[in-house]
Amino acid sequence: MSTSEQPRALPADLLLTVFEQLDFDARRAVVPLVSTCWRGAVAPRPATAGLWEKLLLRDLAPSTGHWTLPVEEQERIIRKWLTARREFVKELLVDLASGAQGGVARFALPLGVALDALADSPQLARMTLRGPGLRAASPAAPGSSASASGSACCSPSQAAGAVLRGAFALPSLESLEVVDLPWAGSLLAAIAPPLLPCPTPVTAPAPPPLSSLRELRLSRCFYDPCEGGALAGAAAGWPLDGGALEAWEGLGQALAGLPCLEVLDLSYTMAMTYVDPARGCVAAAWPPLPRLKELVLSHDLAVSPLPPAPPPLQPTPSSAPSTTASVPSSAAPLAAGAAAAAPAGATQGASGAGDAGADSDAGADSDAEFEREFGGAGAAEEGDDDDDGEDWSLSPDDLSVGGGSAAGAEAPALEPALTVDAAAASVELLTWLPRCTAITALDLSFCGLEAVPLAVVHLPYLKRLDLYGNPLVTLRIPGPLESLTWLRFSLDSCYDLLYGMIAGEHGEAAAAEEMLVCELPAPALEELEVDGSSPRALARVRDAAAVLPALRCLTLINGDAGR
Repeated sequence: MSTSEQPRALPADLLLTVFEQLDFDARRAVVPLVSTCWRGAVAPRPATAGLWEKLLLRDLAPSTGHWTLPVEEQERIIRKWLTARREFVKELLVDLASGAQGGVARFALPLGVALDALADSPQLARMTLRGPGLRAASPAAPGSSASASGSACCSPSQAAGAVLRGAFALPSLESLEVVDLPWAGSLLAAIAPPLLPCPTPVTAPAPPPLSSLRELRLSRCFYDPCEGGALAGAAAGWPLDGGALEAWEGLGQALAGLPCLEVLDLSYTMAMTYVDPARGCVAAAWPPLPRLKELVLSHDLAVSPLPPAPPPLQPTPSSAPSTTASVPSSAAPLAAGAAAAAPAGATQGASGAGDAGADSDAGADSDAEFEREFGGAGAAEEGDDDDDGEDWSLSPDDLSVGGGSAAGAEAPALEPALTVDAAAASVELLTWLPRCTAITALDLSFCGLEAVPLAVVHLPYLKRLDLYGNPLVTLRIPGPLESLTWLRFSLDSCYDLLYGMIAGEHGEAAAAEEMLVCELPAPALEELEVDGSSPRALARVRDAAAVLPALRCLTLINGDAGR
């Protein structure tokens, strides 16, 4: 019996047992040896449902490669593959960063169009999409190549926006996390009507059908005004915000239509100050979000540095004798192409197993078709955080060596991006936050605030307030804050120096009144943490905290002397 025939003699139940025991990399090396009967053994069906609960997708292409099918055919194959797993998938994680050039993966467009195949999924509750972050290549990224069908070019931001739009069309989602998608144009492409070029003004987009969404996290996203830098956008005659004005207005209107939204994370997006009046841009105020309970605006106001580059994609071992590749569970978000245009195609490599069908034979046939175009099929597994998940790796079909290289070199450190000053940010908060009356947790850490925004007084149910990393120059907390039980804030590192300057100009009494009077109008406060370098200020905080009836934990941190 030849080596190629030996695997075919193995029964399907034994192959399935072996599959469950193999680690992530071993699957990728073994699958090419038993591909035919492997597909049949692990094809999606009730008996293998546990293998497909978590799907991880990413591009491991180390070169531009070559795709044989037009994007429409790629979309059909991906749709068929997703449909076969629709009944079983609970969590979908997609990394849209290209393994070759740090741009958007070529599979973005067909995947974005095909995502609606999961719209009827009964269990899909979580989705995570990760873009290239600061690794993003300027305008000519992998996602910008024309498709084999001859459709128009699609920019990386449009490609990313199309997949985001596909995610917005999944009504079963309860949690959606989008990370490291830098372009504001992606947000615009996601909420704009299909087939319209970007940037396109959006006045009243229909709210996405995320009727079950409770948690939306847009972290380190949409901070780059336009591809190629702000100067490129200005030269093209675009608004200075590169479409961010319409995008953020549209997002606010869309959020208002989400009936269950409780958690909103906009850290590192500068969402509240994207439209700087100093640049001549005035955005419509966001509508109230009366059901919102947790709001994160960390690193979102005043002068904030650009977000850190995401960690480089994990290098793929080249032990497999085929084009298969794999996806770590840390890989996450996705990006898709705008409906107008598209990357040529995406090819998939596998950590283990068959492509989908209603039964084993159909699944094996579908996987075979998927392998021919996308280089392999992937299989999901339940395991630790490093190894679990469906490996749906994408690589060009003309590669002869398995695995892909790590993402391109990290971008050099960039200068802080000036948005607006803290005073203007506080005004913005004061006009919107009071209408979000159900908020119980507010994170304003590292926002450059010199005083606590008065808006917090208008949040009657606020229990947690995080102001860490802000250079506060006052010990007065506005109030009353009847429900507050947890508070953390920082003082300016030059607190004593500023005190001395005021004392020298206006006298000790004035300086003490302004900077050494501590007010903590929070009778229910249980935990208080203050970080500062001024012993006098920390002593005043300690004295004020001593009379709080419910306080059970007080932490005072002096950066110079320790706790």
